[in-house]
Amino acid sequence: MIKRLALILFLTAGCAGTPTPTPTPAPTPALKALPTHPPPTLAAGPTALPAATPAPAPTARAAPTPAPIPYVVQSGDTFIGIAAQHNVTLEALEALNMGIDPANLKPGQTILLPPEAANTAPASAGPLAVSVPPFACRPTPAASLLCLTEFVNTTAQPVANVSVKATLESGEWAVAYAPLDVIPPGSATPLAAVFAAGSAATAAATVLTADPGGGLAARFVWLTVSEVTGAPAAAGFTLSGAVTNPTASAVRSVTVVATLYNAAGQVTGYRAVSLTGSLEGTASQSFSVALPGVNNAARWAVVAQGRAP
Repeated sequence: MIKRLALILFLTAGCAGTPTPTPTPAPTPALKALPTHPPPTLAAGPTALPAATPAPAPTARAAPTPAPIPYVVQSGDTFIGIAAQHNVTLEALEALNMGIDPANLKPGQTILLPPEAANTAPASAGPLAVSVPPFACRPTPAASLLCLTEFVNTTAQPVANVSVKATLESGEWAVAYAPLDVIPPGSATPLAAVFAAGSAATAAATVLTADPGGGLAARFVWLTVSEVTGAPAAAGFTLSGAVTNPTASAVRSVTVVATLYNAAGQVTGYRAVSLTGSLEGTASQSFSVALPGVNNAARWAVVAQGRAP
């Protein structure tokens, strides 16, 4: 026991004599200074962003061209009447229907109206309150029956598109159209209806169309007729004279209408002829019109009309 205690003391004493080494502290890493740079210079105010590219403006589209208006021809229609009823010019109507014969319109046929007709209401149905005396009829050398009368414009306005129905006692009828497009107040135009056969002395007259012509009057010029003479001839009673354009502007489509009367004031014959070319302002042109089948006349009348440019 004493030996074991001595051994422990010896071991303890031996350990106490050896010094415990002091641990060396870890070296502190030295930080290298970074190179010094001057701070960036800032522009005064916010940096302007590039301007945005404006969106392209929409391209304006041209307005569509108005289209002509189809119109179905009615019984008794004429170009001058359609123009008057729809308040369009005769020239515009003719230009749209160049392949159509204005003197041969048929009911049910389709023509074209100028686009501006859509902005105007058609004239009210029914002719003006005008009257026409009965037709006086006589056989012709060709075995047909010719019936003649006259329309006198007793209204205070120009009248256009005059057409009159001639009816025989048998019920047979035919339509007579005025040879003049517009008849001024106080003026007259003859009318003729032809039947294939017959011996009636008269035919009843019923006005089918007679439209206000005020909107068309400016398009027509009433020409001055002078130096008219008449005499029987082999080709028929012949009237000669001169027509003068009283305006400063040229007129075209000059129509001369010569009418013969008997002692009772009835129309015994008439003829409408067209002069060639235009008639310049204040200019004159001679004419000669023969009326076949008529040998004499108690009196006569000649009127002329031209179309303004």
